[in-house]
Amino acid sequence: MKYSEAERLFQQAVEKQERTLGSNHEHTLSSKHWLGQALYDQKKYIAAEGLLRLVVVGWERALGSNHEYTLSSKHWLGRALHNQKKYSEAERLFQQAVEGWERALGSNHEYTLKSKHWLGQALYDQKKYIEAEQLFRQVVEGWERALSSNHEYTLSSKLMLGQALYDQKKYSEAERLFQQAVEGQERIVGSNHENTLSSKHWLGQALHDQKKYSEAGELLQQAVEGREATLGSNHKNTLSSKHWLGQAFYNQKKYSEAGGLFQQAVEGQERMLGSNHENTLNNKHWLGHTLYNQKKYDKAERLFQEAAEGHERTLGSNHENTLSSKHWLGRALHNQKMYSEAEELLQ
Repeated sequence: MKYSEAERLFQQAVEKQERTLGSNHEHTLSSKHWLGQALYDQKKYIAAEGLLRLVVVGWERALGSNHEYTLSSKHWLGRALHNQKKYSEAERLFQQAVEGWERALGSNHEYTLKSKHWLGQALYDQKKYIEAEQLFRQVVEGWERALSSNHEYTLSSKLMLGQALYDQKKYSEAERLFQQAVEGQERIVGSNHENTLSSKHWLGQALHDQKKYSEAGELLQQAVEGREATLGSNHKNTLSSKHWLGQAFYNQKKYSEAGGLFQQAVEGQERMLGSNHENTLNNKHWLGHTLYNQKKYDKAERLFQEAAEGHERTLGSNHENTLSSKHWLGRALHNQKMYSEAEELLQ
């Protein structure tokens, strides 16, 4: 059944049950919960949040905080909040769901593991990488026991564990997990599914940060081509893969190819995010680098100038990104014999 049709039917059921049974009857709350899920699955997160808040309160009054219906609604409310970037509140709800499921069903039950996975994501998105790593390890082990090493849930949790490790600079262990995720997802959903492409992208990043630039380039090229075909040239994920493929080329001194990719990333991000977004400015900085290394100092100067000004506005004068762009702007000016202007920036 389509989610929009499901939404319509659940809405009708809610309205009828509220009239005949009341707002807090179990049947009404159940229909409201499912209406909330139907809204969530259409990315209507604000509407889903509003409904699921009512449902959680209703279940808590009728059945208690630790009843399975209450816990399920808390889990889905957490997901609606997470998708609005309300990570701290989502974390609290997932934590309650995990604790309740563990008491009621045990540590390795599917519901417990699902809420643990989402708790890990909420922690990860707050940059709590060590805590996220610990949870994802538990979830991966649980899924492997309950389902198998290559089940989609296991692979999804392996990808997130890999990301938590990557962000702690544990690149070698992250690489191993990303490799497992790629191989499993290729078998299950195919080479061009977004889950596979996401894992290839992250594997490429992990290889890049171990200076394995050629291998990284091959994987990131696949990610770019796959994402262009499935998501479009200007999707944020495609642009991210283009940036990292540009980095892999840059570090192999393939400045022309790198420049083309950074240029595409700049143009796409200017349209999608605006001229002063950090991602746009970062790609301008790197495009400046590729031009500088091709001795196109005047063009590099313009890009470093734009990056430096943008970073200064958004991050402040003393942020490392601002200082880096100013330093390279100084070097571009110096190489055009503009010594006095360069000196001010290079002091």
